[in-house]
Amino acid sequence: MKFFVPPWFNSTLNYAKNISSSKPNILKIAINLSWIFFDKALRIIIGLFIGVWIARYLGPGQLGQLNYSISFIALVTTIATLGLNSVVVRRLIVKPEAATITIGSAFFLQIIGSLLAWCVAILAAHIIRPNDQISLLLITILGISLIFKPSETVRYWFESRVQSKYFVIAEGGAFLISALLKCALILTSAPLIFFVLLVVLEAAVSAGVLIYFYTSTTGPLKSWHYQKETANDLLSNCWPIILSGLCVSINMNADKIILREYVSLEELGVYAVASSLVVTWYFLPMAFGGSIAPRLTELYIKNKELYFTYARLAYLFFSLGSATLALAICILSKPIIKFLYGDAYANAGQVLSIMIWGVVFVSIVSLRGRLLIIETNQKALLILVFWGTTTNIFLIFCLTPYYGLLGAAYSFSISWALNAFVFPLFLPSTRHHGIMALGIKR
Repeated sequence: MKFFVPPWFNSTLNYAKNISSSKPNILKIAINLSWIFFDKALRIIIGLFIGVWIARYLGPGQLGQLNYSISFIALVTTIATLGLNSVVVRRLIVKPEAATITIGSAFFLQIIGSLLAWCVAILAAHIIRPNDQISLLLITILGISLIFKPSETVRYWFESRVQSKYFVIAEGGAFLISALLKCALILTSAPLIFFVLLVVLEAAVSAGVLIYFYTSTTGPLKSWHYQKETANDLLSNCWPIILSGLCVSINMNADKIILREYVSLEELGVYAVASSLVVTWYFLPMAFGGSIAPRLTELYIKNKELYFTYARLAYLFFSLGSATLALAICILSKPIIKFLYGDAYANAGQVLSIMIWGVVFVSIVSLRGRLLIIETNQKALLILVFWGTTTNIFLIFCLTPYYGLLGAAYSFSISWALNAFVFPLFLPSTRHHGIMALGIKR
């Protein structure tokens, strides 16, 4: 007995087979992207629901306290990771035969970095607000999550192999467990401290599952080896990224820390709501950038002309896509805030309408950062990020005392805009990136 098969089905099947055989890289990137987007879409939907529920449950005051403490940890995360992500991925692609030495050396370095970052966060909190014992306690507990950061070396391995599904399952599973527990905490009227402890639990679960996947698919951890020469080489290549990453962290989190000196915790909670909605969309450039980076790295080594063609198209795609998103959210900012968070956070609507444009500029800067690392131009990356951070801090101190939350929002968007389009034009080694970002053919 034969089943009727429509002609279009065979054509579609043959087309899919041709793509998979003739363009394996494109198919692999597409599959990799689908895993990342599934993870991020799930996080956006569930995270938005849980985030709104937590904001309504805690209220602006406690939410401001929580975000203030989280900002300290986010500020030092780059110290914990040592900016090794792109450097390790590039080394794993270029020198696959030395993978166990590369991962082992990176793992050891990140253990030292994590402990150092934890100490720096506690010390900074004590210096800035010596009498704020609640913030100091929360920051100390949140800092425990940094201890699990070294497990990200496993993520670098899977990223270099374009196998996102493993770290998506690990991190996504930990996120879902945390989300369910947050719901339970709200239903049982739990205090703020339990929500802080969940951050640590999520980091621990994610690290454990990541290591399990590595040992199951690749080999035991005992195959990792620390090599002083490799560690020194990694550090020599990543120190500009460490400093630039620290500048980015300051750029992303200093606004909340500085705002705390000028506004109440309630107002800080309102600002945090708008900021969190903006940060939600950062996954778009990071997802695309992480998936196309291995392919662009190969092109840069083998065919620079084709590399720059793809880079120019990437800039165009990142710009137009993020601008479309920003325009839609800007128009609907006030209804979005009122619908999701209620009248207690009504002032966040205007803040969101300003900050959302930062997504466009962050997308461009994020892509440029990956491209500069591929081009081994980390020093220029550091200079550009430093200029952007300095501009943001300067604007925050100038505008916040007079305009409050809106001053911080304007500082954020303006500084990132200058970083995306203006600053790269001043350096000969990055001028071509500034030109491509502006949509001009190189």
